[in-house]
Amino acid sequence: MLKQIHSSHLGIEKCKRRARDVLFWPGMGAQIEDIVTSCMICSTYQRNNTKEPLLSHSAPSRPWKKVGADLCEFSGRHFLILVDYYSNFIEVDCLRDINSDQIIKMLVKPNLHDMEYLTSSFQTMALSSPVKNLKNFTGITNFLKKPAVTHNLMGKLKKRCQL
Repeated sequence: MLKQIHSSHLGIEKCKRRARDVLFWPGMGAQIEDIVTSCMICSTYQRNNTKEPLLSHSAPSRPWKKVGADLCEFSGRHFLILVDYYSNFIEVDCLRDINSDQIIKMLVKPNLHDMEYLTSSFQTMALSSPVKNLKNFTGITNFLKKPAVTHNLMGKLKKRCQL
C-alpha cells in the first residue's frame, strides 16, 4: 500500500492526505514520512522552499518618532493615512489634491513635530523637492521608502475599522 500511495512522488503532506482519504492504520503518518524521505527521486526534485527571514525595524523610543504614510482612494476621495510605529495609532486625513504641497500641509502638525523617520510607499512624492525641504519645517531627517508599506498600513487600517 505504501508504494501505491507514494507512486506519484507528491511529497509527504500530499501522500498523507491521499492515504487518509481511503484508509488508516496506526503509525501510517510516520511510515509515509519514512518512505518519502528515503526516496531518491523525491529528494532530487524536492522544491527548496526556504523562507526569507523577516526584516524588522527598530522600535521607536517615543510616539510619532517613526511614521508610516500611504495614499489611498475611497469613493472618489483621496486620503493620506499615517500610522505611528510606536503606538500603531492611525490617522486619516482627506486630501483636496494629490500633490506634495497638500501632503506637506498634512505632515506639518503639532503631533508630528518631533517626527524623525517617514516611511512611505509613494516614492515620487518623497523624492520631490518640496518634500525634501520638509525637514526645514519638521524634524524629519530620514525618508525611508518601502514598497511593502502599503499592505501593512491598509491591513492595520482594515483591522482597526473592522472592514
